[in-house]
Amino acid sequence: MQSAKPRPPIPLLLLDMVGVLLLGLGLGEHFGDLGLVPPSLRFPHFDIALMAAGALLMLPFISWTLKRALGKARQ
Repeated sequence: MQSAKPRPPIPLLLLDMVGVLLLGLGLGEHFGDLGLVPPSLRFPHFDIALMAAGALLMLPFISWTLKRALGKARQ
């Protein structure tokens, strides 16, 4: 009998989605000069701050996934 696959918690998925959006926005602003962020919210190096915040928000889901994968590899 196969065990059910563990499903990621919804809050982790939401954090990951927000992180992907922030990372994408930061990359677009840095490399593409998209101009999606209003001038009133811009500050020096805001694009790098967006990328860093996005990467940090994606870390919990990545660590959850790695814990599950390494746990299965050890069994």
